[in-house]
Amino acid sequence: MGIVKVTSDEYKEQKGNLFFVIFISCAAAFGGLLYGYDTAVISGAIGLMKVHFNLSPTMVGFVVSSLLLGGAVGVLASGKLSDRFGRKSILLLAASLFVVSAIMRALSSSISFVIISRIIGGLGIGMASVLSITYISEIAPPHMRGRLGSLYQFAVAVGIVSVYFVNDYIFSIGEDAWQNSTGWRYIIGASGIPALLFLLILSPVPESPRWLVKANRTLEAMDILIKINGTHIARQELYHIEQSLKENQPASLSLFKEACLRKALLIGILLAAFQQLVGINAIIYYAPQVFEAASWS
Repeated sequence: MGIVKVTSDEYKEQKGNLFFVIFISCAAAFGGLLYGYDTAVISGAIGLMKVHFNLSPTMVGFVVSSLLLGGAVGVLASGKLSDRFGRKSILLLAASLFVVSAIMRALSSSISFVIISRIIGGLGIGMASVLSITYISEIAPPHMRGRLGSLYQFAVAVGIVSVYFVNDYIFSIGEDAWQNSTGWRYIIGASGIPALLFLLILSPVPESPRWLVKANRTLEAMDILIKINGTHIARQELYHIEQSLKENQPASLSLFKEACLRKALLIGILLAAFQQLVGINAIIYYAPQVFEAASWS
């Protein structure tokens, strides 16, 4: 597939639009908020669902962890799908899966239906966790790439924390009988609201310039790069994108060839491993049960 050349005299000098850059980065980072929200939302509902569906401890654990089954598949599928259909398209698909999952969970009549809906939500989480940060890194100006990329992790933390406030409000609406029969549906169905917002704010954002160049849509990519970076930097960015695509070498290979990148890769792997090994997920998933066992109301 050839690459269309864009000459320097085709565009007048323009400055980048900082507001536009921040908006599209925040829109993509919103996927992190859903990641955090959907990960932690089960903490408020699982105790009520245990009573409503008469779940055994084993089934409680499976209901909670079923989200990760879909997440694993979503992560594995996101790369190939986004390379074929575009980053934005698959992020929109992830947002749609979030919405569908929230509706299905709220209307579930059996625990099997709950598990299926959580697996569907997990697909969206897996896709968003990969592509939100990928999209930001491909669209952000070079001098802001690190700062804008950190928006995703910040959004994850906001999503996790916000769940507990939303759950607490829903708990305050009714008594124990209402919570066991209906309240858990409100808790897990409420995640559909941020999911719908994610779907709406994604609609106006542009496609990744790198993907557009790869898809032989260089003029569209140049227009986006100019709006983001300004004309001068946009030409440089377009040149770098074209050169990296011409090399046709998987980026992962360079991580192992260069010593400085191998060190960064090792640090990244260890950080991810230790994040799981400290057991934070158990707190996120079972915080209310942990405090209740410690005699807190």
